[in-house]
Amino acid sequence: MIGTYGRAWTMKRKQLPKGPRRQRGSAIVEYSIITMLVIVVLVANDNVVGQLMQAIKGMYEAFSYALSMTFPTDFLQN
Repeated sequence: MIGTYGRAWTMKRKQLPKGPRRQRGSAIVEYSIITMLVIVVLVANDNVVGQLMQAIKGMYEAFSYALSMTFPTDFLQN
C-alpha cells in the first residue's frame, strides 16, 4: 500500500507543468528592469521630480477650481 501511494505521488509530481515557475521568474525580471529604468530616469535628469511636483500641483489647482464652481440649478426646477 505504501509503495503504491509513493509511486502514484511520484507520477503526479512528474506531471506538473514547469511553466508557472518560469513565468514567475520572468515577472521578477520584468519588474527589475522597469524599476531600474525608473531609477535611471530619476537620477539622469535632475528636474524630473520638480516637473512631477509641478504637474501634480497644476492638476490639484484645476480640481479645486472645478469643485469651487457653483452648479447651475435653473434647469432642475422645471
